[in-house]
Amino acid sequence: MRYGAKMMPMFLTVYLSNNDQHFTEVPVTPETLCRDVLELCKEPGETDCYLAEMWRGSERAVGEAERMLDVLQRWGPQRAEVRFFLRHDRAPSRDSGGSRTSDHLAKRNGVKGSSDRRMENGVVPPRLDMTLSELQEMAARQQQQIDAQQQLLASKEQRLRYLKQQDQRQQQQASEQEKLQRLRENAESQEAKLKKVRALKGQVEQKRLSNGKLVEEIEQMSGLFQQKQRELVVAVSRVEELSRQLEMLKNGKMDAFHDNQSSAAELDRLYKELQLRNRLNQEQNAKLQQQRESLNKRNLEVAAMDRRVSELRERLWKKKAALQQKENLPNGFPVKDKSTKGIEQIPMDGHSTQQGGPSRVAAVEPYIQSSTMPRRPVRHELLVKPAYPDGTATLPMQDGPIKAQSRSGAGPIGKPPMGEQSSGAPPVSRVEPNCDVTLSSEGITHHTGLREPAGRGLL
Repeated sequence: MRYGAKMMPMFLTVYLSNNDQHFTEVPVTPETLCRDVLELCKEPGETDCYLAEMWRGSERAVGEAERMLDVLQRWGPQRAEVRFFLRHDRAPSRDSGGSRTSDHLAKRNGVKGSSDRRMENGVVPPRLDMTLSELQEMAARQQQQIDAQQQLLASKEQRLRYLKQQDQRQQQQASEQEKLQRLRENAESQEAKLKKVRALKGQVEQKRLSNGKLVEEIEQMSGLFQQKQRELVVAVSRVEELSRQLEMLKNGKMDAFHDNQSSAAELDRLYKELQLRNRLNQEQNAKLQQQRESLNKRNLEVAAMDRRVSELRERLWKKKAALQQKENLPNGFPVKDKSTKGIEQIPMDGHSTQQGGPSRVAAVEPYIQSSTMPRRPVRHELLVKPAYPDGTATLPMQDGPIKAQSRSGAGPIGKPPMGEQSSGAPPVSRVEPNCDVTLSSEGITHHTGLREPAGRGLL
């Protein structure tokens, strides 16, 4: 026996094309022929194909009747360098190996060949007495062939399942691709519809804006139309009024119109006269206001002068009282050098005279005038009298020409004569009977009109 009875099959790698990744593995047994490998590897219904072995660039077509295991064993250690390709065209020479293929088929079917028949016919007589061992070997060989056929059938079934799985996978992939294509088409169609909707939305928005603008323009035009209509109504009423006036003129109603014109002229004249009177009244009011202001100012000056005169009078009487107490003189002024220094005595006629006992007057203002007065008899009277209701005080009054002169020259107490007040002269203060002087804002003035510089009297 050439091969072992229980040899395990090996797998042969067959490349279905020139692509190294497109290959299949076929189980090979000692009985596996090249035809069997072709049946497993070729496409269903394919007829023109053959198996080629490639070694270092050289290619050889394998015969269909060759055993694949013998082919592999012939290469020996170079077996790993040999690659088998399935060519999808007609084989270069299909006659070579045909006899061997027929002999192999006859042996596989148990039919004897021509040589066996010749031997059986007389060349080699058949052996009728086969031993048990030979029968056992024959049975073992047949069993081995059966096992090989079963293995080949199992490999074919496996190949068939593999092909079915591939077919199902391809169908599934095709269905998935088809579904994906349909989804893509649906997505594209939806996108196109969305674009159309957006375009329509933009058109609608533009239409809405244009409609809004048209509405605004219509409102403006309607407002303008109403305004023009009102103007037209006013113009129509004006035309009617003018027409009525024209009719009145035509009907001889001019008298009333002239009366209206005359009354209008009279009204204008009265209005102008009223304006003139108002202007005159305003001027008079302004003058009166100025006069009031000047009068108020003079009144304030008079009040200030009265206060000053009252203060000076009080000081004068205090000085007189102090001097009388020091000299114990009941009537008259004390004679001292410091009080009489610089005092000028002038008679009533305005000429200066020398007298043995002149009366002395103390000046309490910047200027002082005095006149010579004869001494009077001593009168025991009070030095200071109570104040008048207006706040002034006087010394005891003496009878004589001085009293009359002072009364006739001074006038009312605290008031100037009428002539002086009207002429704008400053107010004149009270005049004491013993001192024929007049106190004013400019100084102490004698009736003779003479003045003395300030500071020469006794304050």
